[in-house]
Order: sequence, then structure tokens, then C-alpha cells
Amino acid sequence: KSKKEKKEKKKHPVIRTFFVTSLLWLLLIITFAAFAYLNFFTIKEVVLQLLNPEDTFETTFSSDIESLDVWETDLELRATELDDRELKLDDRESALDARESELDTREMDLETKYPQAFEENAQPDVNLADISSVVKTIEAMEPANAAELLVASGGDWATQVLAAMKPAARAAVFDEMTPEESQPFFEALAPTE
Repeated sequence: KSKKEKKEKKKHPVIRTFFVTSLLWLLLIITFAAFAYLNFFTIKEVVLQLLNPEDTFETTFSSDIESLDVWETDLELRATELDDRELKLDDRESALDARESELDTREMDLETKYPQAFEENAQPDVNLADISSVVKTIEAMEPANAAELLVASGGDWATQVLAAMKPAARAAVFDEMTPEESQPFFEALAPTE
């Protein structure tokens, strides 16, 4: 009985070892197939590397290297184009800065030459001879519209227009104004003593 038990015990571990080894190989093959299916590596490249160990990395991956070289060349070309565009933009910015300086200088010259034009609320100097056509136009308007226009314009210009108008037309325009609107014009038109 003891010899028989010993024989059975000895056979049993061999079968177990064979079974475990077979399972490990099966798992290894399934894992390899899963990696290949999921494109973790290319089977062709692995097999070629195993069959031709003298092939170098460059030979095996030459198509990938070529596509990377093309991509790198394309990137360098685009970088050059961007640099050119940046230089053109810098040139344009310099030209605009120069133009802005020129305009500032002209504005300062004009301000020095004609300071009254740069005063706030400045009205243009108009003599009565220059506004005669404007006066005729305003006299031809409806008095209500003329009054509205002159009140909105205000200032010396409107006063000069009223002064140049015929008395009857001026009176009709004043009739359309409120006392608050007409008061500054009366004061400006009143004779000074």
C-alpha cells in the first residue's frame, strides 16, 4: 500500500506541473494575440526582428522614419512661413507707428497754427457774407423747424444767422421758441451801449 501511494503521489505532481505549464503557455498566447489585436505592437515587426536579428532599427521602421522626416520638413517649412509673416507684421507695425508719429506732428502743427479750432465748443468764424445762403435757406423753412434747428445748433453761429435774417422771418422763428430757448439769442442780439 505504501508503494502504490508513493507511485500515485509521484504521478500526480507531474500531471499538475504539465497542466499549469500548459495554462501559462495558453495565457501567454492569448495575451500576445490580444496585444496584436489591440495594436500594441506590430506582429510583422516582431517576427522580422526575431528572424533577421542583423536588421537594424532603421531598417525595420524605415517607413515610419520617412514619414517622420516628411512631417519634420513640413513643420520646418511652416515655421519659416510663420517667421516671414511675423517679419511682415513687424514691418507693418513700424510703418503704422511712423504714420502715427507723422499725424501727431501734423496735428501739433495745426493746433499751433489754428488754436481756436481745437478749443472745446468752438464755433467756426463765419462772417455775415459767408452765411447769406444759409440765412436764405433758414428763412425759407417753416418757422418751427428753423427754430428747432437754431436752438439745437446754438452758439455764435446761430446768433449770426438770426442777426442776418429779415426781421419778419426772425420774429416768426422767435415765436416758435420757448422763452428759455430765445433768451440767449435776445441777449446776444441786443444792442450794446
